Amino acid sequence: MSNSQPYLIGLTGGIASGKGLVCRVLENLGAEIIDADELYQSLIKPGNSLLAEIIREFGPEYLRPDGSLNKKALGELVFNDPEKMKALNRITHPAIIDSIREQISRVKSPIVFLAAPLLFESHLPLEFKEIWVVSIPEILQIERLMLRDQISREQAEKKIKSQMPIEEKVESANLVIDNSGTEPETAEIVEKAFRALLNWLKIFDFTDDNYCFACGELNPIGLKQRFELTEKGIKSVFIPQREHQGFKGVVHGGIIMTLLDETMANLVLAKGFPALTGKLECKFHRPGVIGEPIEIRAEIMRETGKFMEMKAEALNPQGELLTEGKAIFVKIKAVGNFLEGQAGRF
Repeated sequence: MSNSQPYLIGLTGGIASGKGLVCRVLENLGAEIIDADELYQSLIKPGNSLLAEIIREFGPEYLRPDGSLNKKALGELVFNDPEKMKALNRITHPAIIDSIREQISRVKSPIVFLAAPLLFESHLPLEFKEIWVVSIPEILQIERLMLRDQISREQAEKKIKSQMPIEEKVESANLVIDNSGTEPETAEIVEKAFRALLNWLKIFDFTDDNYCFACGELNPIGLKQRFELTEKGIKSVFIPQREHQGFKGVVHGGIIMTLLDETMANLVLAKGFPALTGKLECKFHRPGVIGEPIEIRAEIMRETGKFMEMKAEALNPQGELLTEGKAIFVKIKAVGNFLEGQAGRF
């Protein structure tokens, strides 16, 4: 990666969806985790100024005899009164955000996850590269919440409905982690996603390394990307942000060819294929439009121990084909300062 700032990933999900499990798996894999809940708990310890502000707003009846905050009582108060919830957020959010930024500035790892239950609802002013969402079916979510908090079904349903619907979080996610299975099954999903991310970031930095095949300009139209691993391969969504090289309002073939190539290369990396070389051929049908998402789907057609053959297509929001391509990636190995391998042919 070429950026000095860490690659920041937001990790969230519904209440009782299993974010803690995902964090533990990521930590065991060596990932750096910043837990927004843990930061909040440290900020409201007795003697801290944030606790004093909360008590000034809500009264001393929310203090325990030992001087700590009665979180359960305060939680019940604000949960049933939206105005009091706004007042609490107005007090706590600036301190939490400052603490998060301080933690990020200290991170030595190139990748950091920020685990925050209300990531979307809080509108955190942070620049996330990706958002990972942990998801489970609502029926299972209710059962887990009842068991965890020892509450009734009605109380569990009320808590779930007080949060942003999981469907909306999933829609805004770059990666969705299905936690409806066993812990080992979830751990396997998380490990595969994290390994793929590590492989991906060894080569690609999406703010700097997108370039146009036609002119060679880096990140020529301000690309922003979402990606999702699918059963068949990989799906990417690119959103072109600005004009490029006199092509007013459109995304020309050189850019789309870059997107196809990059998406297929990411699928190669996600599948654990080693160093590679290859050849790409594309057929252009129509240009894209600035500001409109371009969806790219890539899948493996044939794979052996020596090469991987793929096809990909780029679609506009109307489902019309913009560009289609195919590529062969061949395994190569380093010999001294040279690469040994054979380029694929169609």
